[in-house]
Amino acid sequence: MTINQLIVRLAELICDAFEEEQFSMLLFENVEEKEFDYLSDAKGDTYKARVFFTVRWANRTGQVNKVLWLAQKVAGLRAGRADLHELAAQIGAAAAPAAAAPGANGLPNELSVGITLLEQQLPKPLDHARDLRDLLRKKDCRAIDLPGRFHLSDRDIERLVTVLALEAAPTIRYIRWLAERLVVEPPFIAFMAAKAMTTAMLRLGGDELQRAISAARNAEDLLDGLVDADDATTTSFGLAARKEQLASALMLAEMRTKQGKFLLPASDLEAFLNELITLFNRDTFDLMCRNGLQTASKFLGAHPHDPMELIAIQVFLTCRGKWERELIQAAQQAQPASPVFQNLRQKFAAAAAG
Repeated sequence: MTINQLIVRLAELICDAFEEEQFSMLLFENVEEKEFDYLSDAKGDTYKARVFFTVRWANRTGQVNKVLWLAQKVAGLRAGRADLHELAAQIGAAAAPAAAAPGANGLPNELSVGITLLEQQLPKPLDHARDLRDLLRKKDCRAIDLPGRFHLSDRDIERLVTVLALEAAPTIRYIRWLAERLVVEPPFIAFMAAKAMTTAMLRLGGDELQRAISAARNAEDLLDGLVDADDATTTSFGLAARKEQLASALMLAEMRTKQGKFLLPASDLEAFLNELITLFNRDTFDLMCRNGLQTASKFLGAHPHDPMELIAIQVFLTCRGKWERELIQAAQQAQPASPVFQNLRQKFAAAAAG
């Protein structure tokens, strides 16, 4: 099928699988920028016509990846609809015609296709490169040594892949290179480097953590000397966003290294964050926040497309000093069998009673 035929089919299946209000809310909740026209801007007097316009508009500049995102999203929300899942796979195949042949670049084909799709979206990828970031966590990419292969590349996409690989599996070997990315790279790559520094502050320990803190402090000093262009296309990844993310990384490092200053000792903090990352996914974590904290995780600082490490870290830092007990209680209520959550809740109860 041609891409136009796939678009027509996708519009038909969306109309069949979703009521108009459901589809409208899906776009409203998941699309931060105006990547899709809908409702008041969508042309047509009928729901079917508006959905078709929406899907066609997404491909208005040949960016099939936006159609693919929508197909994968609606398929994920309708697990029992084999036709939606099959169509998403067909659109995925159509979206990557330029991908390298299997093994042509020495990478697994799935990873090669993921990198190609991401390159098509630069300089402002959809969903903060969620698909490739997830893929790098599922594959044992350390065996491939993506940082060793790409970190000195003159291609933006290959340096971005290095940053995302280090976010998934931090290593002290590249920590100074990673910190420098916050200053020297285009906005999106620099912003992702700040996020990778944050996961490094969780995963590294001992002398390696101290070296990571030193590299982050150097980057912080250099960022203070920059002037942000404040371009409308880059503000969400701009200088202020990088500084804020790096501040989160350094706060996490401080909580892990300065004993007695914070409510949770470092060992309890690490156990709690790792348990959140292990037991929850994006959706169940957001549900836990809604049920236990009466608000969505995105309103607690988390970006909905980030990996669980960053979501857990950001929500904890937002709750720090205000709702730590409530967060632990909400986690324990959502996962009552967790010995980590049980232990922490008991400690807080004993402290309150004493």
